[in-house]
Amino acid sequence: MVAPTRSQIKIKALQRLTKEHELYLKEEVEIMARLKSLKENNGDEYEIKKIQQVLDETRRVVPNVRKRLENEVEETQRLQVADEDRAELDEAVAKAQAYLTAH
Repeated sequence: MVAPTRSQIKIKALQRLTKEHELYLKEEVEIMARLKSLKENNGDEYEIKKIQQVLDETRRVVPNVRKRLENEVEETQRLQVADEDRAELDEAVAKAQAYLTAH
């Protein structure tokens, strides 16, 4: 088995962090909907409190993941690689930057 190149590792890191950020944003929306539903239906106060804690935690994680993704984009752009890997790396960076711009 051939070890992955640095550029392959960076590409996978960009993909993973983008997906992770996207999932946290989706989770935040789902938790907010659940919390709203519980409040509207006079749900159990303990459950509302716990759901609010989960929402708060998710909201703290989202900026952290975004910052890690931004740092990975910057680091990947500075990476010196062979010309044959450059196009693939540039494409991954462009996708990550487009995602960050959209979100």
